[in-house]
Amino acid sequence: MSLKLQIENVRASGPPSRAIELECSVQGLAGNSRPIAIITAWINVTLQGRIQVEGPYFKQFHAPAGKAIFPGRGALYIPLNSSALDEIERHRQGDLEIRIDSRVLAAPVREVSLGGDTVQILEAAAETTFMHDGVSPVSFIIAQSKWINLLSQMRWSDLEIFEIPMEAFSSDENLKRAMDLLREAQKRFSRGDWPGVLQNCRQSFEAAAANVGQTSDKPTAFQRLVGRVGGGKKSDKLNDLLKAVSEFCHLGRHEDFPAVCITREDARAALRCALSIFALLGGRPD
Repeated sequence: MSLKLQIENVRASGPPSRAIELECSVQGLAGNSRPIAIITAWINVTLQGRIQVEGPYFKQFHAPAGKAIFPGRGALYIPLNSSALDEIERHRQGDLEIRIDSRVLAAPVREVSLGGDTVQILEAAAETTFMHDGVSPVSFIIAQSKWINLLSQMRWSDLEIFEIPMEAFSSDENLKRAMDLLREAQKRFSRGDWPGVLQNCRQSFEAAAANVGQTSDKPTAFQRLVGRVGGGKKSDKLNDLLKAVSEFCHLGRHEDFPAVCITREDARAALRCALSIFALLGGRPD
């Protein structure tokens, strides 16, 4: 009485409660066309070989009392908190791998005549499992491009990677090009292009200085940019900080000998530093 699980679509929800849903169809395996009622299902989902989510996370669609019979449709609901998403992204190199173990209590449905009417009754329930192509656990791959889109739907990247929403700077035209470059850095981060993240962060500083400074002389342009915090020692120290971060980001631009390995944490640090600096330069619109 094993059940064939066919995943047909993936969608995301949140925040505040982030989750992905794997919409699926369920039917008996070939040679078993009898209708089946799923009484309960316990799901253990492993993501990227290390993150486990376990619970009664299978739900049926269009299943009022007396109609909860398969073949039919349902969904696997996989809640993902910030820690789980961070761990996934720390180890994901491309596509997202999902493995679905299951314990399903189901009962065949039989039609009988009762008082002149045909009614459906449940036969003895038995434990079974979801399968795909005759194999359990079920394996499923979410393509990298789709997963990046799901992260965006869950609004995880803006909140957890950056911690400072880029919309905070949307009202400042002088910083618009810099924000576009940081958005590109975010996309590169999601694709695992760590040197590219550093390149975009450095370019964002240069773009902001050019648009605020309105001069081709870079030192003067940067002085005018950091002057937005009020001048004096504060501006001088911010200029030193900006130069230091920019020099760090310059590591992502050239091939060096010996080679410099740019890691995910390097890229994450560059993004956070860049957004913190721009938060100081741009403030927050009301």
